[in-house]
Amino acid sequence: MLKHIRSLLILALVLSLLSAVQVARAAIVVHPGNLQGWVIGTFIPPISPPTFSGFVNGPGAPPLGTGSYQATIGSSAQKIQLVRFGYEGIPLSSLNVSYATHRLGTNANDWYLNVYISTTGGAIANCRIDFAPTAGGVGSWITHNATGASNSWYASPVNPGGPYASGCPGQSPVVVNGSFAAMLSSLPAATTLAPLFAGGAALVFNMGDSGASYLNYDGAIDAVTINGTTWDFELTAPAAPPGAIEFFNPGDCRVDPRPGDRLAICCEANRIVVYGVANNSRGFLLNTFNFEDLAKAGARGIFVDKRQDGVISASMSRSEHMWVAWSGGQYNATGSSDQGFAKLVRCPLPASIVELLKQRGE
Repeated sequence: MLKHIRSLLILALVLSLLSAVQVARAAIVVHPGNLQGWVIGTFIPPISPPTFSGFVNGPGAPPLGTGSYQATIGSSAQKIQLVRFGYEGIPLSSLNVSYATHRLGTNANDWYLNVYISTTGGAIANCRIDFAPTAGGVGSWITHNATGASNSWYASPVNPGGPYASGCPGQSPVVVNGSFAAMLSSLPAATTLAPLFAGGAALVFNMGDSGASYLNYDGAIDAVTINGTTWDFELTAPAAPPGAIEFFNPGDCRVDPRPGDRLAICCEANRIVVYGVANNSRGFLLNTFNFEDLAKAGARGIFVDKRQDGVISASMSRSEHMWVAWSGGQYNATGSSDQGFAKLVRCPLPASIVELLKQRGE
């Protein structure tokens, strides 16, 4: 009996170790040679770039790999932003974000997150909620579970003209230094949307601002996780085994991945996210398609002109399958499944979408 129990314990330990390895492998490595869809820069003039910002080794022992992205704020009105596209149209209640930071300088503020949302169902964001935590002790890495935090959340209109305490349009009560749960309760219908124009970025990680609040901050960010996908910031690309080919892997979220795929498709709560795979096996965001839009579009589906990258199309059948095809553009996409430029996938659909498909006459 004891031998049997010992065997079970060893098996459990092995499975646990394998699971940890799989999680580590699932992280997408972001480095200067491949930003994996991230856009990094200073996008709000007249703020200038930080005294230093860039990929580094360290500091200390980062939570993933050996590197991170570091910023040093040496004077007032400096800022750097790490922008993530592809997260529009998500109910605020379905958003899960965490990230790790390491503090070196004397300023105890930390990397903060902007989440742009619509509170009215409009086409662009009319509000911004911010997670602005306090940094950990000097010389240590800490992990911020932003959407599980019990404080540090604020809300303001996109063009506030005043302090954070002004709150979002229609928000009740206004959340000031509150929990994410309180933010959800006060904005029950909020959905992530980009400001200014549709298709932009709804999630932005920041260091610095237009004043002096972040003066003398020096620190790094790493292990950013959004809805189950984790990015590992590194100074250098990961080493590949001799003779290996590095294929694009969007966090192991792909539906029906196959050798030679030029499309990587991930299912989310209310949409699919479609990545293209370039000739060098690096991926980039092609488009997102909401389930409701596809269900209403009928058999013809939806076509999106991506200009130099060609045309991406998607349609949803009454049998709940989705056909996605990529044609034309600089990568000579053929729209053919035989060459990896088209794929038939099936995602778990909300009951409301299944009902829409049943009602659709074809």
